Amino acid sequence: MPAPPTNSTRADRSPALSTKRPLGACVTYDLFTDPRKKLSRSEFLERFEQGLTGGVDFVLAHFGTSPALAEMMGRSHRIMPTTSRGGGLIDRYMRIHRCDNPLLEHLDGIIDICRRMEVVVDLGDIFRPGATADAGDEMKWAEIQLLARGPHADPERRRAGAV
Repeated sequence: MPAPPTNSTRADRSPALSTKRPLGACVTYDLFTDPRKKLSRSEFLERFEQGLTGGVDFVLAHFGTSPALAEMMGRSHRIMPTTSRGGGLIDRYMRIHRCDNPLLEHLDGIIDICRRMEVVVDLGDIFRPGATADAGDEMKWAEIQLLARGPHADPERRRAGAV
């Protein structure tokens, strides 16, 4: 009986596995590389779309934070406040510019771009536990509630009239 094929053998025979095209993208890293630069709506959405031009199937975006959650994180007793590089970049951007999470702020434009380009949105989690003691804590549940209800879930956004 012949040996089962190795991954490299399967990849050589499978067009889906041997493509040079990336399957997904995390545009958060590119969008917030220079956190001191405040991006306008059009600039933000243009850069978001540029991150998808490689023909990706999905985009990971860190929607699960807001100024209220960032403040809550600062007061939390977590061992590791966040394990997400993208979430940390967005948190820094919000603090520098005293603004909302631009991914939530421009959600309508992001959805339009993703529909047009047939890209699936992956809701990257920011407050996943980095230590057993942090598992299932108030930060993770607050993020889940924000993601489940969307931008309207953040009372700070409602008070500011952003939604």
